[in-house]
Amino acid sequence: MLNTLLNPTERRMIYKAITTSVEASIANGLLQSTVTQIFSLENPGWNPNIPKHMARLKQYQSLVVYKLKHGVPKAIN
Repeated sequence: MLNTLLNPTERRMIYKAITTSVEASIANGLLQSTVTQIFSLENPGWNPNIPKHMARLKQYQSLVVYKLKHGVPKAIN
């Protein structure tokens, strides 16, 4: 979906912002996993019918929505 909505520059900004945020959360002990497990750029194979996978999917969605709101600078007319 991000490939459709955003141009390559905006996608890179979002990916970089999310990766930086996840790395900081791991370093602070707020998250207990690797960046790839939390924010995978490839299909992670999560099954939404499995509660643990659904929790990861929700976390992924929250990261994307937050960084879409705060990670891309607003255009000035």
